Amino acid sequence: MDYSEHIQHCLQHHPELEILLRRVLQTIKRRNGIIPHQITLGTSDAVDQFDLTQLFTPAAIRQQNGKYIFFPERMSKANIDPKLWLTAATLLIDKSTSSPAADEVTMLLERLSLLFARYEKALQTMRAGARQIKRRLNEYGPDKTRDTYQNAFKALDFLLHNENILTNSDLGIKICNNSKAFRPGTYLNRITTELLAAELDCHVNEVLKRCGLSSSRTTINVTIFGPFIYYRAGQCFDWIKTLWEAGETATLNWSNLDKIERIELVPTALQQLITSENESPFYNMMRKHNSPALLYTAGYPNRAVRKFLSLLDNKINCYHWGDTDPEGIEIATILNNIRPLQLYRCTPAEINRLKDKLQPLDENKTKRLKKMLQNPVLPFRKTAESTLRHKGWLEQEAWQTP
Repeated sequence: MDYSEHIQHCLQHHPELEILLRRVLQTIKRRNGIIPHQITLGTSDAVDQFDLTQLFTPAAIRQQNGKYIFFPERMSKANIDPKLWLTAATLLIDKSTSSPAADEVTMLLERLSLLFARYEKALQTMRAGARQIKRRLNEYGPDKTRDTYQNAFKALDFLLHNENILTNSDLGIKICNNSKAFRPGTYLNRITTELLAAELDCHVNEVLKRCGLSSSRTTINVTIFGPFIYYRAGQCFDWIKTLWEAGETATLNWSNLDKIERIELVPTALQQLITSENESPFYNMMRKHNSPALLYTAGYPNRAVRKFLSLLDNKINCYHWGDTDPEGIEIATILNNIRPLQLYRCTPAEINRLKDKLQPLDENKTKRLKKMLQNPVLPFRKTAESTLRHKGWLEQEAWQTP
């Protein structure tokens, strides 16, 4: 059997496996050539098990505690000599990897700066990670490293302008023509997420919600409460109103929202909607008699929240209740850009009235707030200025009836 040809064939069709093969070879190298009984490859959601077994043989792969384990000796069950196979893999990988020149990191950064100059925050993150780029160049060579980072920036550019819900497979096909390229756990997924977090100035955990990237379209939800009805293909659906009459919330996912034409409140209802940043105030208002229609944003609004707002009938007046820290003001701004709204219970008057209950404005929040106020058209400027002046922000849960 030509081990080199088989390995090369697998890597050409499934390039995401190369990092796992390199992990195996590096483990053996650290042991001075001694092949261990087992080698942990990584999390099971990062690669496809069938593809993995095609490279390492089915008998040599086991799944334990959400991770794949490679047992080299068991390759012999498939009539493969583990030592000869690993030697062929080593020669193949060494041949494909060239040692980068000293200035290749600089050349790559300059190339990315020219192609994606509009994303300065993401580029700054790249420059700060120059050491990591150098490691990638040493391990994978200039061509593969360049392709990886360029694909990350292409994904960044696409996701920042995308208004639909995408799965990781959709993004992989769109950017790399490879449905597995952006699977959770892959390097490309991780670096793209970091670049997006830098560009959006948010935590990496918020990135997927902000950009509409999900493992499944049905996991992107919006929770609402009120006598809503909606229309699809000329037919009226009133099941949300029925749940409201029973005192229950309703949840819509992207597949529900995708073909809705418009959303209304029943004509006899108060034509008002309050969006709530946090869950506790949302449910407290829901339990009150004669509560207006409510929508829970769950922090930064995901694509389902945004879609729902964009479908609302123009007669409905929108209000937002949230925190007055920079993140809260940014959430209100995002919502306002979709549907003009007024602030509710988080105005300068409420900040002043509840000044004894304000949360301290730490250094990071102060910097963010000052940076936001540099925007001459910042919505809700007075709330931001009042928060900064009081050196404290009003948490939504701290609000009390006068």
